[in-house]
Amino acid sequence: METGTDVGDEAVPRDHDLADVDLATLAADAAACVQAEIAAGCRLLRLAACWADHHPADGIVHQRTRLAVAGERSMRYGGDGTPDIAEGAPAGLGLEIRMNPRQAASLIADAVDLRHRLPRLWRRVCEAQLPAWQARRVAFRTRTLSREQARLVDRRLAGRVGQVSRRRLELLIDAELLRADPDRAAKVAAAAQSRQVWLGQSNEYGVKDFYARMDAADAIWLDGTVDRLADILLADPERLPAGIPDRGARTKAEWRAVALGLLARPLIAARLLAEDAQPDLFDDLGLPGTPSGPDTDFTTRPQQNGGAEPADRPLLSLQGLESVGGPESVAGQASDAAADTTSKDRADDLAPPAPKPDAIPVALSAADRERLLGELARRIRPDRLAPRAVLHVHLNAEALLDPDGPDGHVVRTEDLGAQLGLTVKQWLQRTRLRVQPILDPTDLPAVDAYETPGWMADGLFERSPASVFPFTSAMGRRLQKDHTLRYRPPPAGPPGQTGGHNLGPLAVAEHRPKTFGTVRVAQPQPGSYVWRTSFGRVIITNPTGTFDLGAGSFPDALWRLVREHGLSGTG
Repeated sequence: METGTDVGDEAVPRDHDLADVDLATLAADAAACVQAEIAAGCRLLRLAACWADHHPADGIVHQRTRLAVAGERSMRYGGDGTPDIAEGAPAGLGLEIRMNPRQAASLIADAVDLRHRLPRLWRRVCEAQLPAWQARRVAFRTRTLSREQARLVDRRLAGRVGQVSRRRLELLIDAELLRADPDRAAKVAAAAQSRQVWLGQSNEYGVKDFYARMDAADAIWLDGTVDRLADILLADPERLPAGIPDRGARTKAEWRAVALGLLARPLIAARLLAEDAQPDLFDDLGLPGTPSGPDTDFTTRPQQNGGAEPADRPLLSLQGLESVGGPESVAGQASDAAADTTSKDRADDLAPPAPKPDAIPVALSAADRERLLGELARRIRPDRLAPRAVLHVHLNAEALLDPDGPDGHVVRTEDLGAQLGLTVKQWLQRTRLRVQPILDPTDLPAVDAYETPGWMADGLFERSPASVFPFTSAMGRRLQKDHTLRYRPPPAGPPGQTGGHNLGPLAVAEHRPKTFGTVRVAQPQPGSYVWRTSFGRVIITNPTGTFDLGAGSFPDALWRLVREHGLSGTG
C-alpha cells in the first residue's frame, strides 16, 4: 500500500495492487468477495456444530438439578431434538472468534438447530448456497416449535431462503409459523394482553410522543379516522372551530397530528365528520312554533317587558347543542361579532323590530335540546362517519374450498402479514363491507396509453408484490410501473405497449440504473425477468425471489436466447 494525495494533515492511502485494475476485474473480485463471505459464514456454522460435538454433556449435572450450582452444567441451547452441551462450550468458542458468551451460545444454538431440526436448510448451508444470517434467522424463529413442526417449516421454506430480502423472509416465516403451530393462535391472543397506550417525555419545544400498542384492526380504524379528519382540515382549515389551535399545520402530516388531538374533543371531531359526510344534516331543524328551513338560524325569547328579541347567536350551531350550560362553544368563546352579523343578516326579513342593545343570547331549554339531539341522532348515518379502509386478503384455493371455511387456514394480508382466517373474520365483525372483484393477474388486457390504469396496477401488484429488481427489499403498491421495453408514443410505437407483458414494479433508485443502461432487462414471459449487467452477470427475478446465474458461457447463451424470443430493454 502506498501513500497517495495529502488531504489536510493526513495522507490518503492508495491501494497499489488495485490502482490499475479495470472495471470488469473489480466487479469480478467484488463478487468473489461476497461469495467468500457467504462461504465463510456457512463454514462458521458448521464449525460451531462440530464445536458442540466436542463438548458433550455426558456425565455433567443437568442445569435443572439442585447440584447444578456445584460445577459445570449440561445446557440445551437449541430447540426440541438437539443434544445437550457442556455449559462452558460457548465461552471457549467466543474467545477465539471475538464473541461474548451470549453471542457464541446463540451461534451454537442456531447451528445445532439447523443440523438436527432443519435438514434441508442445513444441506444448503453445507454447500454455501445462502447467507448464513438467513439460515440462522429461520433457526431462531422456529426454536419454540417441536422438532416435527420445525421440519414442516423446513420443507416449505428451504428453497426460498437466500432468494428474498429480509422483510420478505420474515413474512414467509410468519406464515409458516402459523401453519405449523396450531396453538399459535392462542399465543397471539395472549400477546394481546400487552396492549397499552403511553406518553413519552416532552422535549424543550413542547412536543410529546404518543405511543399505542393495540389490535391491528383498531389501529387501522384509528389511522383511517385521523387521516379523514386531516383531509377535511387540509382542504379547508377554516372548518376548524374557533378556539381550537391549528398548531401552524400546513402539510398533511402536520394536520394528522392536529386531527389526532381533535379526538380528545369527540364532539368537535364528530361535527367535522358529520358535516363532511352529510352536509344537509342540520337543514330544516327549528324549535316548535318557529319558522323552519335552511335560512332559519335564529330564535326569539320573551323579554321582561313582554317584547321579543332575536337571539345574538344562531340556534342551530352544534356548539350550542354540545354545551350543557348554554350556547357557548365547547372549545371556548365563539366570535360574537361573526355571530351577530350572521344572525342579523338572516333575520332582516323575519325578525320583529330591531333588537335592543341589551338583548340576551338564548339558551336552549332542556326539552328543546333533547328534541334537537334526538332529531340529529335519527338523521346521522353512522356508516358515513366511520373511517374507510381497504383490506386486501389473499387466500389459496384450499382455504376457499374447505367445507369448514378458511378460519384455520393461513391467509396473507397486505401490510399486516400472515394471519389466520379466523383473525381476519374477527377484524371484520360489525363492519360494513364492500367486496371488490377479484383480478386475474394472468389476464390483463394491454392498453395503448403510457399511463398504467388503476385496475392494471392492482393486477400487476397481485402478480409481483415486490420490486422485480435483483436483490430488492422494496415492496408495496407505490412502486413505479416501469416499461420493460421503452415506451414509444404512437404512431412510432406499436399498440398495446402498456400491459402485464411489458411492465414491472421498480423503486426509484432501481429505475434509474435501468434507464441509464447500467443494467439491461428482458421479460421473456409475464412476471419473469432476466437481467444482465454491463459486466456479463445474468440474474433472474420472479415472484419467488432472485437467482444469480453469474457470468460465463451458459448465462450469455441464456441472455442471447431471451433477447431473440422475449422482450428486452434499457428504460
